[in-house]
Parts: sequence; C-alpha cells; structure tokens
Amino acid sequence: MTINYTPGPWSIRPRFVEEDGSVSPAHIANSEEHFVCAMEARAVTEIDMKEPGGFWDKSQVREANARLIAAAPELLEACQAARSLTPDGTHTASVLDAAITKAIGEEQ
Repeated sequence: MTINYTPGPWSIRPRFVEEDGSVSPAHIANSEEHFVCAMEARAVTEIDMKEPGGFWDKSQVREANARLIAAAPELLEACQAARSLTPDGTHTASVLDAAITKAIGEEQ
C-alpha cells in the first residue's frame, strides 16, 4: 500500500508567539515538523491572544478533535492489524474495512 498522507506519528503543536510578534496558530504536525492541519485560524488566534478567555481559548471540543486527528496514523495501523486477524464476512471485518477505506480513500 502506498502512503498518501504525512507519515506519523502526529502530535499537537500549541499556539505560540514568534520572535517577530506574529502568532503561529495551534496545529498538528509530524515528528519532522511536516504540517498536517490547523486547529485554529490565524486571525482567530490573534484575536484570542488579545482577548483571552474567548470561545476558542476555552474550546475543549477543539482540543479533543485535535487529539483524535493526531492519533489517526496509529488508529489506521491498529485497524489494519486487527483486520489481518479478523475472519472475512463478520460484522467486525465490515466495520474495520469501512474505517480503513475511509482513511485511505481506496477500495480494499
């Protein structure tokens, strides 16, 4: 199988202020710092830094979503390992096949 996504593991990088004062929004990247996705928009981040306590600053949902996204490579690997041990024609095989297909965008 060809990997068509940024190799894992992925982790959450918190927002931070650069030396020049610009704000780098929270994002997800791999261990080689390859960008995967943003957790927040730069404009929202800059507003939130000026007005702490706003919606985005308190968002537990955003953080939970980020953890799930960051775990995606490991979850795909776990699904593929479980599928290799699961008999064809079972409900578990169908669920695993659907998840793997959704993750890689290909038919099994």
